[in-house]
Amino acid sequence: MRSYSTLLIDDEKLARERLKKLLAGFESTFQIVGEAKNGNEVVSLINELYQIYFKMR
Repeated sequence: MRSYSTLLIDDEKLARERLKKLLAGFESTFQIVGEAKNGNEVVSLINELYQIYFKMR
């Protein structure tokens, strides 16, 4: 089965927590690789993940 690296992005912490709980039931499908509460955090996180991915290759 295919697994998806998933970013949780929402400005409400409670919404992110609920999404985490919802996705916990699908651990074999969704791997949470990060969380962000705004656009600036998303850009930083994507840059970090991009660098990590290519360093592993």
